[in-house]
Amino acid sequence: MYCTKCGRKLEEGEVCTCTQNTQTPHMQKRPSFDGFSEKNIKDAEWAKEKGTQAAGAAKDIFKQMLQIIKKPVSKTEEMALNNSRSEGLRLIITKAVLFVIIVCIMIAKLNKQLGGWVEIPYMSLVFLTLVMTLGIDWIEALLLKAVTGLFKGVSTSNAMYTVVGTRTVYEVMTLIVTAVLWICSESIAMFVGGALLLLTVYVEAASYRAAVDMNEDKKVFAFFIAKLCMFIVAVILILLIGKDMISSLSDLSYYLNY
Repeated sequence: MYCTKCGRKLEEGEVCTCTQNTQTPHMQKRPSFDGFSEKNIKDAEWAKEKGTQAAGAAKDIFKQMLQIIKKPVSKTEEMALNNSRSEGLRLIITKAVLFVIIVCIMIAKLNKQLGGWVEIPYMSLVFLTLVMTLGIDWIEALLLKAVTGLFKGVSTSNAMYTVVGTRTVYEVMTLIVTAVLWICSESIAMFVGGALLLLTVYVEAASYRAAVDMNEDKKVFAFFIAKLCMFIVAVILILLIGKDMISSLSDLSYYLNY
């Protein structure tokens, strides 16, 4: 008795295993292929989920920014009452990210114009941008809280993050409006930008008054002292961190002019 598939001699009643042997390698390879496909599917689902979350977060931030632009004082007061650190911090971080992106775009364009002839301090510029946005805003929130305490006022650190976050929204709006107007007229852009910067300070002062429980007269002096201290800190940081970079930018400006 012989197998009809492979021709091997079989004993009576014996079943040939040649068919099973030929299928085994195929069956062994299949799980690894299926596992690879399953991993790709899981990675795609994870990426899609993270993308959806990021898009949802960006939508929420944009919606919050519009509400602050429309109702800066009442919205700040509402967020301060919620005592949520994330609401103010994510506005501060959003501004920092936008400014870093703009700086990177400007560096890329400048490098293209120069054709690599002049070395641009990329990392120093990005680092200084982060310090002058994220770092300065964080320090200002701490200063507002400290000065409020010195004047016997009642507030929380989260409320001060909210006040600073409200200011950052108007700074972003000022940047966008100025950039758009700059395309049409530089003089108009500078005038409107300067006016919006004044509005930014006024909005922050009004937001501070709404977020702090203190005598109204003391609020004026407390806010002024905090801003004055912040200005001094900013100047010191620029001198300590950006001194060499400013010198490099001066040399670069000289090169571009000539």
